[in-house]
Amino acid sequence: DFKPVLLPEYIPTPKADISGFRLVDLCTELLLDGTGSQDYGYRGPFAWSIDGTQPESSEPHMRSVEQILRDAKAEDPYDNPHIIRIPKETLLTNRSYQFSLNVTTLWNASLSDVASLGVYVSPLPVPPIIIFGPTERIQDINRELLIGALIEKTGCLESLPGFAIPERSYAWTGCFADAIEPLYAGIEGCKEWDPEVRGSGGFSGIMSKTLRGAAFGLLPGKRYAFTVQASLTATDGSGVVLNNV
Repeated sequence: DFKPVLLPEYIPTPKADISGFRLVDLCTELLLDGTGSQDYGYRGPFAWSIDGTQPESSEPHMRSVEQILRDAKAEDPYDNPHIIRIPKETLLTNRSYQFSLNVTTLWNASLSDVASLGVYVSPLPVPPIIIFGPTERIQDINRELLIGALIEKTGCLESLPGFAIPERSYAWTGCFADAIEPLYAGIEGCKEWDPEVRGSGGFSGIMSKTLRGAAFGLLPGKRYAFTVQASLTATDGSGVVLNNV
């Protein structure tokens, strides 16, 4: 028995999104998360790729990373992985990698969108940090703004003395999106609070892992950026501090 399937009256253009670690060390599994992508029709194709490195990497190394992406597709039940995990000690240190995700809607193969993410692999221990949720979001002005982050005790620092139970600290900054600046290793963000943003947003939790902004605190039609700098401090009296942004 068959039933006709009708296309939706309106088919939106999908919005690709990649979140995940931007700065890692050699001992950290790299997570690339495309689940924040929208309007792809539930099972619209996700196509992951590596676009290059800086400095340029050898062809065998590039092929090994490409094979990981192909394997992730083959191992996914729907041949359509939304999350990619690249094993630790796969990427090379002192190198920036550029990954991209092409998302196509299930309803129209001509409607697609591409997102990119740059990742720098540090030769020094770096505690990975992630901001939960998509990299871009539309905020309902009637609701409180909530942005959460977490710095993790994983990677190469697990073998360092003094980090069994480290002290965690967070510091958020906010600015208008057109005022972001390079911070470190290709990561862009707000170097400091914009006075207008800071004064009008009713923000709290600035020194915690969750930034809160009051309802009706942000201006409609404006684009904002928020950056978190976090650190782990050794508790053995050595004073060693490891940062990420």
